[in-house]
Amino acid sequence: MDKLIQDKFYVKQLLAFVGLQPLIDIYRVFVENKIEFAGISLAEWINILAFGYLCVLFVIKNFRTPKYYVPLVVYGVAFVLYFALHAWNILQFNEDILNGAEISVFKELYFIIRVYLIPLVVFYMMLCVKIHTKSLEIVTKYLSWFISIVIVVTNLLKVSFVSYAGSIEGNAFITRNIIEWFTNPDAENIAYMTSKGWFYMGNQIGIILFMLYPFTVMYAMKYKKRQNYFLVLLQGIAMIMVGTKVAAFGCVLILLSALGIVVVFGFILKQIPIRVRDFVVLCSITLGLTVLLLNSPIISMQTQRGESSIVDVEDLQLRKEMKEFEADLEAGGEVARAEIIKFAKTIKKYSSAYGIDKEFVELFDVEDNYMFWYKIAVSANNDHIDYRFFKKMIYTEVLKKNDNQFDRLLGIGYTSNFPYSEQDFVGQSIWFGSLGTALLIGPYFLCALYTVIYILKNRQTNMRYENAFFAVSLGGITALSIMAGHLFFGIFSIVIFAFLIAAFYHMQKEW
Repeated sequence: MDKLIQDKFYVKQLLAFVGLQPLIDIYRVFVENKIEFAGISLAEWINILAFGYLCVLFVIKNFRTPKYYVPLVVYGVAFVLYFALHAWNILQFNEDILNGAEISVFKELYFIIRVYLIPLVVFYMMLCVKIHTKSLEIVTKYLSWFISIVIVVTNLLKVSFVSYAGSIEGNAFITRNIIEWFTNPDAENIAYMTSKGWFYMGNQIGIILFMLYPFTVMYAMKYKKRQNYFLVLLQGIAMIMVGTKVAAFGCVLILLSALGIVVVFGFILKQIPIRVRDFVVLCSITLGLTVLLLNSPIISMQTQRGESSIVDVEDLQLRKEMKEFEADLEAGGEVARAEIIKFAKTIKKYSSAYGIDKEFVELFDVEDNYMFWYKIAVSANNDHIDYRFFKKMIYTEVLKKNDNQFDRLLGIGYTSNFPYSEQDFVGQSIWFGSLGTALLIGPYFLCALYTVIYILKNRQTNMRYENAFFAVSLGGITALSIMAGHLFFGIFSIVIFAFLIAAFYHMQKEW
């Protein structure tokens, strides 16, 4: 037991928890909930038990140092008070507003604990120990190598799952690998060429790769070894294979940022002993990956979406017919009721012609919200609706119908069945309210803010190239999570983010 709670060994166990997450994520893809105990999947049990083990060690390790428990007690009291109010508020929610809503205080609490509280407590444990520079290097390299190899190898063997499986019936294997992008592309099903490997969610794995890539490039510049440069290339290829905007475009943007960092901290400030040939190698990798990006599925998908925004004759006829409903919908009475039913059938049957996914038609009942859907249906063009904005529109309508002044502060609940907005902070605010969002996500950014202030106060020693790469990773991923989400949508990505924030904090004390 003494060995288990020693700082050095305890840190290794915390890092092992981080390293466990990609393995659990792959397990979820193939097994999901086929193996359950007490209604909880084996994957979740592994995380819960590992977390419980770390908590027991933390208590034993710090039994005689009460100062470590004060923040936990304060946070615990704040969370209990918040959740009591949140539970009261979601119980007021009218389940008839959203199809599939099933308000459950127990399920709500379990979701919050599993996705948000576990990584947050692990984050606090990381702050209570010393995470050294070597630990950061080991974890980021391991994750980058493992994830990249899985994605690239499965792509080459054509046993990778499609990244955009959300719009496909279950997980589907890719139809073309990276070689066939150039020799025999799938022009009809471009999304089937995007490749997330064996991971659960393409958007999430893309954002994780973005977080890690700045450190991959940093170690290549620091050590100038072939294997480090090879990982820069391999991970860049994996990011482009994923085919999300965050991963594919982020790969090139990070490399361009790295070139700027090398110029400033290498050639000008002389912090990195950089040679011209090292700079040329990085430029060559950047150029090569840019060429690959321009010939990748993500570019073809963007082009295809632009072309699909042209309104065809059939769509125009449908819109013309839709406008004929207007007078009857506003007239009221039995005639209007018959027209509403007819209108609802039309929307359900031809939803794709109006750029609407059937998911939303099934979620927000057409007959009960016919004027909302009518305004959507007769909009000026049939561009594929921006679902992030569209979900906000539905949320506004939900707030009006629920008519509860505390919904924005305390949230309507995850069990309301309101879909994830694909924008972090917005999504959590819908489910948990602004108060819950601040409580569940805020501590990471308070720590980051404290660290930034520390750097500014000690700028003579802490204005270093490592912090520039931290800024690209943490700053970039925060901005992207606001725009594209999925950073705070699962424990896999949150735990890695928590580790990087903790490392960012600890690194400053080493310099």
